[in-house]
Amino acid sequence: MRTIRTLFFLNQKITSDNKYYIFIFLAMVSWGISWPASKAATMHSNPEIAAFWRYAISFISIIPILFYLKISFKADKIGIIYMFIAGMLSAGFNYSTFLGLSYEQAGYGGTIMTSLAPIFTYFLSIIFLKNKMTLTQSIALFICLLYLQLLFYQVI
Repeated sequence: MRTIRTLFFLNQKITSDNKYYIFIFLAMVSWGISWPASKAATMHSNPEIAAFWRYAISFISIIPILFYLKISFKADKIGIIYMFIAGMLSAGFNYSTFLGLSYEQAGYGGTIMTSLAPIFTYFLSIIFLKNKMTLTQSIALFICLLYLQLLFYQVI
């Protein structure tokens, strides 16, 4: 069994592999913190205001990174269309997240969103990429939808 010292790489030289694990750990911790923080935001405001501030803070915090990495802001017409569609889907997702959190607990919100995201992605790939659904995929999708139905039944 690993000790705490080994888990946090305190007695090892930090390599690129270790940096990857540290960053992935920090990413997962920050993602986990976002659900209770979002719940707290919805308790003190409405979903529209909470979603606005989430996007505003994200936008402001990404600008220095874009300048530091010298990433161009140029986009062609098709890129703007894709960004608009992605922005609308993201805004709907974000609004529904805050709306759901205003009624339920943060743990349910995290579970429902992480369950719905791959299902919606798969449906969008069927629509836009013209993917064909196999029997195995149909069974897996049915099990996922059944699980979500049970989860929603428990929440409601």
